[in-house]
Amino acid sequence: MAKSKKIKFDDISILDYQKLAKEFKNETDRGAAILAANYVEIYLGKYLKSFMTDNAGIDELFNGFGPFATFSQRIKAAYALGYIDKNTKSNLELIREVRNSFAHNFKIKSFDNPRITSLCNKLTTAHLRGITTTNKQYIQFGHRDHYILAVAFFTGKMHNNMLGRQKNKKK
Repeated sequence: MAKSKKIKFDDISILDYQKLAKEFKNETDRGAAILAANYVEIYLGKYLKSFMTDNAGIDELFNGFGPFATFSQRIKAAYALGYIDKNTKSNLELIREVRNSFAHNFKIKSFDNPRITSLCNKLTTAHLRGITTTNKQYIQFGHRDHYILAVAFFTGKMHNNMLGRQKNKKK
């Protein structure tokens, strides 16, 4: 049995999302969904770890059969510990469900799939219909856009929370 690669949460930053967002444009819907969810899953691990003491055994909790090894476990733990609210939990579960649908059902190839559409319509970002650019061009959002935007929104929310707690520790 191959040894699983250990995740190093210090290796991921909010700036990585900006780099990935550019790559999402070149990905298939399946690729974009899986990559975006993987990013928020790893960032959620970093977020959880930010509440813990810094010692050598922490990484084991997030790998293999550890209690925070999966996206689902991380979402449940963050909610149970009060680190995320009910709305954030629901949105992260939707992101996870979209990712799993693409990853485990070869027939789902597009965000236009009825199952994916239904899940994306439940995301908080679904109320946003589009944006007007600086040159007054209106760009309408699709389901893929809502999904990618939700990942960015919730990653940013976790990031800002970590920054806020760091500033308070320094005071």
